[in-house]
Amino acid sequence: MHQPFADLIRLATRTASRAPERAPSSGTRTGELLHLLAWHGPMHTVELASAVALPTRLVWGLLKVPRHRGQVEFSSGKWTLNRDYCRQQQDELQAAARLLRANGWTVQSPHP
Repeated sequence: MHQPFADLIRLATRTASRAPERAPSSGTRTGELLHLLAWHGPMHTVELASAVALPTRLVWGLLKVPRHRGQVEFSSGKWTLNRDYCRQQQDELQAAARLLRANGWTVQSPHP
């Protein structure tokens, strides 16, 4: 559920000069990146890479799938977590696409 007031308070109280804290271990590097975006809001690739001690090229690689499925967005030089993303809905859409493809349909993702 989207909590706009909590997001506004978090964004208003963070300082721009503060370096992002390292994300707690989530089991995967991609999970750490997603956690950072959830906690800190929009971040540049360099900020994410620095926070998890990875090359920027690897950050792009790790966020490729979440970006493709609409979980994160990249705009104006920053990564942003899509707060409207629903995992269950995406799983259902993927299942529907598989069913259509299995029956000869051509299915194309709306996300380039």
